[in-house]
Amino acid sequence: MARRRSRRDRLIERLEPYAAMELWNALLVPVFALGIATWFSTVDGWVAVGIVPCSTLLLLGGLYWRAAVARLRGDDAPMQRLLPWLDRLERPLAVGVVVALAATAWVWRPGGDAPAGTRWTLFVLAVMAALEHVNYFHRQLNHFDHGPDLQRLLSGRGFRRAHLARDLERHRRRSATAG
Repeated sequence: MARRRSRRDRLIERLEPYAAMELWNALLVPVFALGIATWFSTVDGWVAVGIVPCSTLLLLGGLYWRAAVARLRGDDAPMQRLLPWLDRLERPLAVGVVVALAATAWVWRPGGDAPAGTRWTLFVLAVMAALEHVNYFHRQLNHFDHGPDLQRLLSGRGFRRAHLARDLERHRRRSATAG
């Protein structure tokens, strides 16, 4: 007789691929971005303005999901080491996203001379970085891969608070009472 998997085991099974996916995307997004920009034009520094916040957010997201899975398995140490870093990096990452969005507006301005590959690549990277920031630090945007989340969204209850946002809130409360 097959043993019924626990809710925790099912959650680990669902979250573990997120970590791998985000970590791989942290590497693959710049490769694809540079490839696309190169195909359409010469790569310039503008593309890096989008790559840095986007890939950094993907990397930190992958590390967060790895720590979340470790915590589900009973090892909270990776999460306790990561949360102070994420707490300190939230605002600088938001600034990086704003800079990428401003750079996008600049290269798309009327009379701008940035090549089309640069403009489109930077636009996609800046939007992706903004969405990743919101998805990790504010509201969970991905509701397509888990039935209950999708049902919640379609029922009109909106986007749920991001898991990392909740973990950071607990971390900040503990830090405030400890200090």
